[in-house]
Amino acid sequence: MLVDFQKNNGLVSDGILGEKTAKKMREVFKMTIFEAAHFLGQGSVESDFFSLKRESGKYSAKRLKEVFSYYKDRPNQALQDQYQEKIIFNKVYDDANRKPGYKLGNTEVGDGWLFRGNSAGQTTGRTEHQQLANHIKDQRIMVDPDIVWQDYYFEAFLFYLKSKNVFSKMKDVSKKSCDAVTLAINGKAMMHADLRYERTQYFYKLLTK
Repeated sequence: MLVDFQKNNGLVSDGILGEKTAKKMREVFKMTIFEAAHFLGQGSVESDFFSLKRESGKYSAKRLKEVFSYYKDRPNQALQDQYQEKIIFNKVYDDANRKPGYKLGNTEVGDGWLFRGNSAGQTTGRTEHQQLANHIKDQRIMVDPDIVWQDYYFEAFLFYLKSKNVFSKMKDVSKKSCDAVTLAINGKAMMHADLRYERTQYFYKLLTK
């Protein structure tokens, strides 16, 4: 995670994503300033400034209906399941409960919980975890997905952006470009689009000091 990155790259291990850490991350991962600004801006929203290991599912019934279409159509289940993370993820991330085009490869019992959002970019689903495992040649991930945040926290997000060709949308840090990146990462939900733009702008200014 962030402290590990700092420690491994000769930085002060304070867990703060300041100028030196941002610039070192750009250097280590070989990104342009625009790419680094988006990477840090989007990732900081996805993972609460790179402090979140796995996706949190502590949703109230009200929030479940706002975030997940599954619960929007099943208000009684939302009341019953609220704050029960394992139950929630095993329902909303089960391919049987998802529309065509939104499948995650979760076809086995318990896949939703096992392959819930992971690491800096919130790698989600059996399919994305398998693609990452193949890329970094570490099949242990498919048995213990926690290995992703433990050993490949930033690399997982980097792989996702490259594999989905998201870097091609990072030509500048305009609102239009930022929204295109948000759409590619978050889908039509466009959750926290304004915050993602603000963070991208913040990191761009940090990186150009």
